[in-house]
Amino acid sequence: MITKFKTALAAAALLLAATAPSFAEDAAAPNTWNPPTAYTDADTGESYDIVVGDPKAPITIYEYASLTCPHCKAYQELAADAVQKNWIDTGKAKLVYRHFPLDQSALAAALTVQCMPADKRYDSVKLFFKNVDKWAQNPEGLVTVLQDKYGKDFTFAEGKDAKDSLIECMNRKEFAQKSLKAMLDASQNGVNSTPYFIIDGEHVRGANTAEKMGEIIQKHLDSKTSK
Repeated sequence: MITKFKTALAAAALLLAATAPSFAEDAAAPNTWNPPTAYTDADTGESYDIVVGDPKAPITIYEYASLTCPHCKAYQELAADAVQKNWIDTGKAKLVYRHFPLDQSALAAALTVQCMPADKRYDSVKLFFKNVDKWAQNPEGLVTVLQDKYGKDFTFAEGKDAKDSLIECMNRKEFAQKSLKAMLDASQNGVNSTPYFIIDGEHVRGANTAEKMGEIIQKHLDSKTSK
């Protein structure tokens, strides 16, 4: 039986497919594309980025990730917390997390994150990575994961059923395209795998260790202080 949730998700996927460019091929020369610093709604001012840390930190780490990606999950488990503790919480860098869903379940999770209050979005990212086995095969499990975390009364809109309110959120005009504009731009500019990082302009592929990420961040900090 096709549920309303799956119908809403399919509609979002079709809209994205209609507007998404083909992934750019790997180029022989290093990728020097610098992503836009922010994605916001021109009418409401709402930010579609998930920013962790001091917005004025000298180094920016852009992370493109898919919530069903095993390598992205590995990075979260092995390095993300240490990078946050050593570099983001200390004010040396900030993280700008951007969705790059590689399948329909990851798309569902990304849009669910974007339906959360802004101050709970990164927590939701980490929650969904941790519990991916509970929802990857059936994305409706995303609501169950959130209710396990926040209580059975959790909903996306007060007084409404959780799944119905999530569907309403996903069905908002141009919600999917605006929420994932960062992915569409990145895919047109050489980002074609996850996790993918751009650290102060340097493109870094894959689930690197916290030590390796720290070396790259420190290199760019040193470059700034030497000028």
